[in-house]
Amino acid sequence: MLIFQQTAFFEGIFGKNNLQSVDCFKFFSHNGELVTIIPAFGGKLLGEILIPEKRPAMATVKPGVFSRYEISEAENVQMIDADTTFLNEYKSKITLVSIQKEEEQSDNIETAEVVICAGLGISSEENWEKAKALARILKGKLGYTRPTVDMGYAEDESAMIGTSGKMIHPKLYIGFGVSGATHHVCGMKDSKTIISINTDENAAIFDVSDYKLVGDCGMILDDLLKVLDKENAVRT
Repeated sequence: MLIFQQTAFFEGIFGKNNLQSVDCFKFFSHNGELVTIIPAFGGKLLGEILIPEKRPAMATVKPGVFSRYEISEAENVQMIDADTTFLNEYKSKITLVSIQKEEEQSDNIETAEVVICAGLGISSEENWEKAKALARILKGKLGYTRPTVDMGYAEDESAMIGTSGKMIHPKLYIGFGVSGATHHVCGMKDSKTIISINTDENAAIFDVSDYKLVGDCGMILDDLLKVLDKENAVRT
C-alpha cells in the first residue's frame, strides 16, 4: 500500500480517480483485504472503504493522524532508494499556469502540546475570548468544533478539530462546551490527558475524558484565569 499526505499536491500528481481512498484517518486488514475509514457528510458519518485486489493500493492520510517517533536501530526496517531517473524523459501534459505562495502558519495546532477547545456550549463571544486568553496563558493553541465556525466565533476552519478538520494528539486537551460528537472525538481522542467541562453530565465527551467537570464554562474559565493570573503575578 502506498500512503501519501492529504494535500492538493499529491492529489494533483495521482489524480483522485487513481486513489482508492481519500482523506482516510485509519486503516486495518480484514480477511487479508485492506479497509480504510474516511469521514463522510462533513465528518458526521464514518465510512469503511474496502480496497480489494487492485495493487498497489493508494490512499491519502490527513496530516496529524500519526504521531512521529524515532525508529531504533533494533527495529527491522528496510529502507529502499527508488531510481527515478526514468522520469527525466517523461513529457508531462500538465501546463503550469501560475504559482501562488501562502504564508506558513506559525500557530499550527497539530503540533501544539496544549490545546484549549471551544465547543457549542461556549455560548458567547465573551467566553470565546476567555478561552483564547486561557490558551495564551498556558502557551497553547485554541481549537474549536464546527458549531463555533457556524456561529461566527472562528474566522475559518484552520484550527477546527475533527475528521473534517485537524487531527491532534497534544499532551493536554481541555474542552469547554464540547458535546463529544463522533467526528470531533476521532480528531482528539489520542490526546494524552483529556479534561472536559460541560453542563450536561451525560455529554458523550466524558466517555473519552480523563477528568470530567460538570458546570458552567464561563464561570470555570473565570476561575481558571483568576488562579493563573495570581500565579503569574507571584512568579514575576
